[in-house]
Amino acid sequence: MLSASSDMLSRIRSHGYVHLKNGITLHQIEAINSEHKKAWLEQIAAGKIKQDTSDPLHSLFPPIRDLHYDNPTIRDFVLSPALFQLMEFLIGEEPLIITTNYYYYGPGMRGMNFHQDNYGIGVSPGTCYALWIGLDQAALSYNCLRFAKNTESLTLLSPEELSLKYPGNRMDHPVQYEDVETAPGDFVIYNGQIVHATTDNTTDTHIRRSLVIHYAPRSAEKLVLNFNKLLNRNGEKVKKRADFSSRQ
Repeated sequence: MLSASSDMLSRIRSHGYVHLKNGITLHQIEAINSEHKKAWLEQIAAGKIKQDTSDPLHSLFPPIRDLHYDNPTIRDFVLSPALFQLMEFLIGEEPLIITTNYYYYGPGMRGMNFHQDNYGIGVSPGTCYALWIGLDQAALSYNCLRFAKNTESLTLLSPEELSLKYPGNRMDHPVQYEDVETAPGDFVIYNGQIVHATTDNTTDTHIRRSLVIHYAPRSAEKLVLNFNKLLNRNGEKVKKRADFSSRQ
């Protein structure tokens, strides 16, 4: 597992994100994928996942959310001291887990449009932080992360405002962006203000999976998402106030 450094801290402060190589082992990757595949199959069997012919791929492979609450393997992983130490160093205070999301992007699946994570998560004061864990290789042609330059401190914009400036998951001149290609086990950590997307999977065979853990700093007073069931490093629930005022 990675150890924190001053270069990491400088990068996330100046650019809003940092790419760290070899964050976890192949054994850990296999365990994460295996447990989420089991959960996916269980949700299909229970009728919670149903294919929609108007959007056959995305409806069949939706994000698997918050498996860490009930699955011991995923819970132990996200509560590992090494992850908490890394995130505490980069955030500057004790982190609290807000949510986990497992993404599966198969051939032909379109990427995620430009967005700011903290718009939906609603950490206040301050912002949320994401630990994006690559479980397969991610490249320009199959769902790598794309960050808009100079947006690391951008005020939160409504989806309507954001779509006018950053349409789809592409950007036109003169707006600049950076694509982050990753290997299995790499981390990308970024704050909740930065505008980002994922590119489309234009391949015929490649699958790109990832696990994203979102955190709030302990000092946050309000949240929109999972506000009453954040987890500290001991796996204990921490409650914050709900705040939906900025989303109305």
